[in-house]
Parts: sequence; C-alpha cells; structure tokens
Amino acid sequence: MMEALNACVRRACGLPSSTPIGRRARTVSAVMVGDPASRSRAILVRVGSGKVDAAILWSSFHECILCACFAGTQNALFISASSRSSVCKHTTALRSCLSSNGISLDMFGRRIHLGSTPANFVSRQPYGPMRFWVVLYRSVYSLVSFNAANVATCIAPSCRCFRARCGHVVLARPLNAERRAFDASDAATDTGGKVGKAKPATAVDGAPVPNEPADEDVGIESEPGDTNRASSDAAEATVAARVRRHLLPCLGEIRSGDI
Repeated sequence: MMEALNACVRRACGLPSSTPIGRRARTVSAVMVGDPASRSRAILVRVGSGKVDAAILWSSFHECILCACFAGTQNALFISASSRSSVCKHTTALRSCLSSNGISLDMFGRRIHLGSTPANFVSRQPYGPMRFWVVLYRSVYSLVSFNAANVATCIAPSCRCFRARCGHVVLARPLNAERRAFDASDAATDTGGKVGKAKPATAVDGAPVPNEPADEDVGIESEPGDTNRASSDAAEATVAARVRRHLLPCLGEIRSGDI
C-alpha cells in the first residue's frame, strides 16, 4: 500500500512519480478522485476486492487529514469542525508517505483541501467485482456500494446506523438505479443480437452415421442403465421440496470468469 500511496501523493502534489508495471493486475491501488468542476479531491485506497478493503482520504477546509473506512470510528464532520485529523491506519500511512517524500502537511493540504462550501459530488469507481460510488456530501467523503438486492452500504462511521437514509446513499441511489437499468438493457441487447450457431442435422434413427463403424453401438439399448432409481433413493417429492438457494456466483467464480 505504501508504494501505491507514495506515487499517488507525489502526483497530487505535482511531483514526478513512477509506478511499476507487471503482468498481473495489482490488488493494491491508490488513485485521485474528485469533482472535475471544482477542486474537490480525495485519494481512494484499495487493498483488496471487498468493501472492507477500501478507504478514502481527503483534506478538510482546515487542511486536516480525514479518512472514511470500516476500521475507523470517528465522525469526520465533527472532528473536521474542530480542526482535528482522523486517527486510523490509513491516515498514519499517509503521514508516513508525506514524511518520506519530504512533503509538508501544509503543501499537501493546499493541493487537495476542500473549499468552505464544496458542492455535493458522486462518481462511479469500478474495481474487480465490486462497484463503488465515491460520494461527497456536506464536506464528508464516503464510499457507497450496492449488492444484488439493491441494499446500500456506506462506510462512513456516522452513517452505518441509518445507511438507508444517509445523505451519501440518497445521492448515489438514483445514479445506481440508472446504471443497473443500463446494464440490464445492454445485457438484453447482447443476448438478442447474438447469432445462433447452426446445429448439425440430427441423424435419422437407424441410419448409419458417416465415417463411423456400423457395429459400434450394436446392442447398447439392451444394456442396463446406470441412472435408474433404486428403492433406497429418496422420493421425488422429497427431493423437489428441498430448500431453495440463490444461484449468484461466488467470488471465486467471478474471478474465474474474469480470467
């Protein structure tokens, strides 16, 4: 994480930076996100593909470092009003990056700090199987995600108790609904536009198949089958009454599909 955060901090401060390139996709990343119409900026840090592995860092109007993550327990709005900084592993790592690169906290704050009354902002950030919405609401950044049942999760500590009604979720929900509708229509278009592959003609029963020995399957119909039900098998009504389960793919299946 420190390597990715170092490169992002240097770019944010206008200093040259480099990022190693490898064959495999990096599971750790730190990118700058923000409103293109204003100077509202933040650093999105991800160390995995889950929602607990993401955090967002920014500088308040008073140039204090704030963070929203699952490990944090502080209300960013309250500590920002009192000109204090968040205390968590992400802010500790950011301070270490600033110190190792010789960047003062004042310089970093001047580059990305929020204004006195920043406008609300929503941005979509895809990352592996997860889809995050970066939301700025009332000078507080947070990450909002929606599951398949359209249930929202907001990582801001002050929003977890009423995540369905918090300002971050209210801003992101309409855009997420539009995105889901667009993805559904796009998938339907792809399915309807596929050209079916012509199947070979089925051979007539009893007619020999070309280039095949005529006596290869002689007598196969008279052999006992291996799928007949035995007296010890469960009744069909019992098998059909089993508890239903969802057919959504698990994380391993999603990764295999991406590969």
